[in-house]
Formats: sequence, C-alpha cells, structure tokens
Amino acid sequence: IIRPGVEHTEEQNRNMYSSWLQYQGALMHIIVLTAMREGLFTVDNLMGYISQSDIITPRRAQIIQTGLTAYLDEDYVVAISLLIPQIEYMIREMYRACGFSVIDNDQIGTTNDALGTILNSHPLRINDYNIGDYLHIILSDRKGWNLRNLYCHGLTESFSCINADRLVHILLLIAFLTRKS
Repeated sequence: IIRPGVEHTEEQNRNMYSSWLQYQGALMHIIVLTAMREGLFTVDNLMGYISQSDIITPRRAQIIQTGLTAYLDEDYVVAISLLIPQIEYMIREMYRACGFSVIDNDQIGTTNDALGTILNSHPLRINDYNIGDYLHIILSDRKGWNLRNLYCHGLTESFSCINADRLVHILLLIAFLTRKS
C-alpha cells in the first residue's frame, strides 16, 4: 500500500521553507561572489536591470544605487538599512498594481497596512510559486527570517552578507515582476 508522506501544518511548512532558504544562503553567496569576480554583478549592471521596473522613481533609484554600492563594497549595515525601505515601497506598489488593497481605513483614518499583513493576506502567484510566501518569510514572518522587522526595529546587530544577498535577490525579483513591457 502506498501512502502519502507525513502531512505538515502550515506553520511547519513555513519553518521548513525558512530553514531551506537559510541553507541555500551559503550557495547564493558563492554565486554572488562568482558574479562579482566575473564582472557581472556591478552597480551599473544591477541598476540597468532594476531601472527597467515601472515602479522605480529617479529618487528611489539613487537610494537603491547607494545601497547596492555599499552592498558590493561589503558594507552590509548601509546596504541593508537603505534597501529594506525601498523593497517595502516596491512591494506595496507591486501589490497595488495587482489590484490588492495596501491601505486600511479604520476609526483613526487611512493608514498603510503592515507589510506582514499585505504579504500574508494576498497570495501573489507566478505560475505555481507563491511569491508572497517567499517575501513574507524573508521580510516579516516572526517564525521566518523577519529581516524587515529585525532591522527596522533595531532588534539585531547582525548585518550579514547572507541577509544582504537575500535582499538584493528580492530587489531583483521585484524589478523583474514590475518591469516595463
């Protein structure tokens, strides 16, 4: 008799996915170092790609360029500090462009939904991949990497290359998903 494997709760699946992404981080860093050594990962190349996004304004492009320069100079404190707010903006704009609401109207007035609320509430699928889950686990899931909250709320002092690599990956992914037609 063939039986299906062990079923996991959604929380267990997220924990396993988060762990898998952590293990994959070392491989991603080797790829980044190789691309840098080969001259493929330069600020000009990265900005040329990112600037094709419909949601990047000239001012935001300058901030992203400064963050990428710091990243390639291995100044991960500056890179992470500059890139996370730009990524959050890009995610909001991407979700807004897909027709999802990213604001909340309550008795206090109109406010932006928390990033975790947006990512957890609105599945964003590309083919069979839930991009929203990936972004949520890396940026705002308390049981995942939670990078946005850790850095923006000063909850960590660890500004690692692995975390910076992942943020650059997210930046490139969002630029890909929002590129001009």
